[in-house]
Amino acid sequence: MRFRILGPVEIIGFDRTVPVRGAHQRTLLGMLLTNAASTVTKDQIREELWSEKAPTNMDNALHAAVTRLRRILKESLGEEGAANRLITRPTGYCFDIDKCDVDAHLFENLVDMARTRMRIDQTSALAMLDRALSLWKGSALQGTIDGPISRSTVLRLNERRLSALEDRLLLLSSQEINSSLISELKSVAQIHPWRERIVELLMVSLYRSGRQVEAVQVYKQVRTRLVEELGIEPSPLLQTRLRAILKGVPQ
Repeated sequence: MRFRILGPVEIIGFDRTVPVRGAHQRTLLGMLLTNAASTVTKDQIREELWSEKAPTNMDNALHAAVTRLRRILKESLGEEGAANRLITRPTGYCFDIDKCDVDAHLFENLVDMARTRMRIDQTSALAMLDRALSLWKGSALQGTIDGPISRSTVLRLNERRLSALEDRLLLLSSQEINSSLISELKSVAQIHPWRERIVELLMVSLYRSGRQVEAVQVYKQVRTRLVEELGIEPSPLLQTRLRAILKGVPQ
């Protein structure tokens, strides 16, 4: 049995995927999975689920939300399995599972392992990053309430996803520059124009494939957007890369 939060919050069984019904239940399960094997306090849950729109009887509302989640878990795990996983603690609740049964934790483990291997085994590191990125099935924690914990989790996971994507593109560019890689770099740079590491990779890849003019144009386009929309110049690193390309030594 596995669990997904990199996309819709879902329970993934051997023969089917079980959606989690109800925003409160999705949010509660998402919190518990994000903090797998650790206690999430009742105060954290109350703040996440209701924030300033607190129900008249908060304790009853919390108990009802947990009860409904237990009912959903029983459909997939059975009564004993649900009882063994969702544990009541004096201060809150704990979802007692192996972290690697949660896609987000598996994703982060794979990324960490890939980074330790990037300098010694690029092929292995690239395979790990491909597997890690394939775990994403949409925006993290889809369908949950936009509370402080969910919001913080989504921001952190999105940043790690982009960073992993940059590492993957870096490894690909170090092996072979081809039209497929350049197309992917262009697409990612269009979606994330402020990620200067991706812009740099695109510029260098274009130069190395004999497209120096395009490499310079990419810099100019990014600089125009930065100046017009944010009022800042490209980073010193990007400026240095431009000068190197103009001199014919992009490194």
